[in-house]
Amino acid sequence: MNTNTASALALRRELADDPHRPHYHFLPPSNWMNDPNGLIQWKGQYHLFYQYNPHGPFHGHIHWGHAVSSDLVHWTDLPIALTPTSGRADAYGCWSGCAIDNHGTPTLLYSGVHPQVVCLATGDQDLLTWHYYPGNPVIVGPPAELQARTGGHFRDPFVWREGEYWYLLMGSSIQGVGGAILLYRSVDLMHWDYLHPLLTGDASIFEPVYMGMVWECPNVLTFGEQRVLLFSVQDTGEVLLYPLYACGSFRDEQFSPHTQGMLVHGGYFYAPHVLRDDQGRSLIWGWLMEGRSTSLSKEAEWAGVMSLPVMAAPLPGGRLSLEPVPELAMLRGHHWHDDGIELEEA
Repeated sequence: MNTNTASALALRRELADDPHRPHYHFLPPSNWMNDPNGLIQWKGQYHLFYQYNPHGPFHGHIHWGHAVSSDLVHWTDLPIALTPTSGRADAYGCWSGCAIDNHGTPTLLYSGVHPQVVCLATGDQDLLTWHYYPGNPVIVGPPAELQARTGGHFRDPFVWREGEYWYLLMGSSIQGVGGAILLYRSVDLMHWDYLHPLLTGDASIFEPVYMGMVWECPNVLTFGEQRVLLFSVQDTGEVLLYPLYACGSFRDEQFSPHTQGMLVHGGYFYAPHVLRDDQGRSLIWGWLMEGRSTSLSKEAEWAGVMSLPVMAAPLPGGRLSLEPVPELAMLRGHHWHDDGIELEEA
């Protein structure tokens, strides 16, 4: 057992008696968690990265935490994957991004901040050691024609392969218009060409749902010819609201939406991230935000929980279904069942 793992176990033991701390949702050993990042199945195991502050139960000093599971239920803490480092493009935080298999090389693309840029790191085959690309940032900021209109919002790269190209989505904002998802293209992951906004919102629309002013954490799901864009919405005061989805088609590098809807209701599920596993399932995790005060989180010494993994599938009419992964059934105990019971009137 290495020092990092031993330290994580010690922190978990210290907080084990907290009655508010979940037992089968994943959460960090202690301190702050937010967005799931870099979900990838590698050599048969599921790897979950996440936004993590090892210095306290509050947002700041953001690193990438890391855990692994063989069954989607039981998770093992691994060493921190990404650490903000002075003198680099990620000096002020390693913010959200994704993980991909680049022809056998595990690769992370993520946000550096102040200013918001895109960074790249490659990993060893065990995914325990990550190497910062010396040519970072691979995208230096918003495209020139939008630079003055984004309000500095340009983050959370999501990458997928299609034909001969890699495509990258960025969450952004167009001031006076609304949220935006920007599309880039590359042949090598290091040199990117900006194409155009793939989808934009209208902040003046409030029905059937308010579209917000900033979109972040864009992801794409593929179901044959149908594509589903996921993104999370902020209002003009950068208050985190909810995740939305748009179903449509992607042809000639253009997205044509047919239907839109709210992914999860309730106000506490945010920043969903997707993984297509070896079984062809589209799995989603989200950050379950705190409903309690910051002072209570600091007193408890932890904040933030990961949702349980759910499977996404298309429904008729361009809608999206979500259901828990079957693996979660192993959490169930003995099943008690009674039927045919008649109750007398009181």
